[in-house]
Amino acid sequence: MGNIRTYSLGIVTENQNNAKKAEALAALLVDYLPNIYNFHLKKYDKFPNSYRIELEGKFIKWEHHIHEAIQISDSLCSGWIVMYDRDKECIELIFNKTDTTTFEHNEFNVIRWAHFQTL
Repeated sequence: MGNIRTYSLGIVTENQNNAKKAEALAALLVDYLPNIYNFHLKKYDKFPNSYRIELEGKFIKWEHHIHEAIQISDSLCSGWIVMYDRDKECIELIFNKTDTTTFEHNEFNVIRWAHFQTL
């Protein structure tokens, strides 16, 4: 069994016409998600009015990292694609906003795309 203890979460936002809005979302995510120890924010030029937020966190119990990864990602929004590498015991989740997407909190509805992975 691997010794996976950390995760990364990359988020691309939409409809954020200034850095202050993106900073407010990043601060909310840092407070909301468990055990975030690092984050970066930068303009994302691929889409208009978009920012990229990179977060790094620690799992509470690495023995249950698969379940915890799904819980963490679903606590933001629903509609994730899950990829699991059985040999490495790693999980990767991809989110793309669609018409059927649901968000746990209204503040998260600016999330356009996200990538969650174990490190």
